[in-house]
Amino acid sequence: HGRADILAAMKRVKGGAMRDALELALVSLTGEEDPEGARRSLERVIGGGGDAVTVSTAHYEMARLQSREEDYDGALEHLKDATRLLNGIEGAPESLVEGVIYLTASNALATGRDEEAYRLGGAFLERYPESEMRCDAALIGGVAAQRLRRWDKSKELFSFACACSDQEVASGALLRLGDMLCDAGRWAQGDEAYAGFLERYHGDERWYRAAFGRGWCAENSGDAREATAWYGRVVEGHEGETAARAQSQIGECLYAMGAYDDAVRAFLKVDLLYAYPEWSGAALYEAGRCFDELGDSEQARARFREVI
Repeated sequence: HGRADILAAMKRVKGGAMRDALELALVSLTGEEDPEGARRSLERVIGGGGDAVTVSTAHYEMARLQSREEDYDGALEHLKDATRLLNGIEGAPESLVEGVIYLTASNALATGRDEEAYRLGGAFLERYPESEMRCDAALIGGVAAQRLRRWDKSKELFSFACACSDQEVASGALLRLGDMLCDAGRWAQGDEAYAGFLERYHGDERWYRAAFGRGWCAENSGDAREATAWYGRVVEGHEGETAARAQSQIGECLYAMGAYDDAVRAFLKVDLLYAYPEWSGAALYEAGRCFDELGDSEQARARFREVI
């Protein structure tokens, strides 16, 4: 009904500000189901010479459309035009400015423009502390800071997102916090984050990521036995690539403990049970090293040849 009303009005209104408003209303209503139609409408508004708010809105909507299509560079060009226009407007609509800043930060992160993503994520939180998108902006800033190796700032931003009421965002932020702390070599803090995830979100389907993380922290803290126990939980309860990696790490821990026979069996299971060439190749190489330690040079060479 709304679409029919808009189309009927567009037949009567051939140009001017009202026509632009109708084009934008149509895009808002049908843009996701008819992206090509939305693109044509937005191009007409952008090229129509309307007022700055209307044209900047069209640039923003075009950026949203291109973001959905994963054309992040194209989206950033339209966001740049929207920002330029909004900067020249006294009393620009805050809801539009808010959307432009957030979407620019998101697309900057997607294209590896980490400095810009970090700056805009922080600017968004400062300008819109009560925004519904504040937790998402904190995640963007946290990931960018992690890539830039600004560990303390990344921790601050992820911790902000962890406290959000949206459980999906908060749980994802807690996992990312653990990953970041491991990247920083802060193993005890990383383990604390993963343990917090498993306690707070024990029914979450991503449990295996936190369990692997606890194993990784234990291994890098020198506790191979504890690490093996956590990796074992992943292998027993998960079947994806993380399980293949966990099985490989069990072999690494056994190797570190000097249990070369057990390590061989653990490494060979990676190749036998999981269809992930990256981990299979690495595990076969490590099995060869174990055979070498055991004095079985023939088996060692055979495993090395399999990798080649």
